[in-house]
Amino acid sequence: AEKTLYRGEDRGIDAFARYSRTDGDSSANRSALNLGMSMTGLIPGRGDDIFGIGYTRGTISRKYALTLAAPVSAESAVEITYRIPLTPWLWL
Repeated sequence: AEKTLYRGEDRGIDAFARYSRTDGDSSANRSALNLGMSMTGLIPGRGDDIFGIGYTRGTISRKYALTLAAPVSAESAVEITYRIPLTPWLWL
């Protein structure tokens, strides 16, 4: 799911959420949850810049976990990004 939460002249806020699940036999991952938000125009006058923050949590299938040396059942990560347009075809 993706939703625009706010849209102004030079600013915008969008959010997303995704959940996926497998049978645990064909993939090392059993399930995954992804959540995040992005904001355009965080800095006044820089309406094309994009700031983003995301969170993901993946659980490992039981069959795959049995093959690991350490007891692991899930993994989580947070990602923060800031995208600046340098040219129409190059972003930093």
